[in-house]
Amino acid sequence: MLRPTLSCLLKAASSLRPRLSTIELFKENMKFSAAHFTIFSSTSRERLHGHNHSVYIAVTAEVGENGMMQDYAVFKTAVRRICDEWDERMLVPTLSPFLTVESDDRQVTITYTDGDTFSFPRKDCVLMPVRNTTLEEMSNLVIAKLDEKGSLRHVEEVTVKVSSGPGQYGSTTWKKASNA
Repeated sequence: MLRPTLSCLLKAASSLRPRLSTIELFKENMKFSAAHFTIFSSTSRERLHGHNHSVYIAVTAEVGENGMMQDYAVFKTAVRRICDEWDERMLVPTLSPFLTVESDDRQVTITYTDGDTFSFPRKDCVLMPVRNTTLEEMSNLVIAKLDEKGSLRHVEEVTVKVSSGPGQYGSTTWKKASNA
């Protein structure tokens, strides 16, 4: 009786379904330091403070005939650019119902519902299209930025985690829409 070889079995299995793999990236230079305050409600917010953030990304995609899913340097470069953009900046949530944000070429003025007003040089701020500058919103924004750059074109799933310190992450997972 003939027994199939391992290579024959692997070849047969790979012809039945695509093989997915996940690359996890958590590099030393995928980090940023930024100031912010979290808004809890129309009457409660944190004081202005900062964190040393780090970013982790896990990308799942089909493994190609060359034995790799794709050049994942694309993801490292894109995440580093986002980190560089946010590094040493005041992160300002522009979609918060509890803030009024006014900006021109030189200044950003933020007014909270209780009347507290903050004013920062424009070059020191990142105006973020989010409701709050939380880890949950930042991880989602990283995925949105990767998607708008076309980086998720061949990806089945991506998870981004943003940390504000050891042991504290907010994460978002994006999955490709199924064609079913």
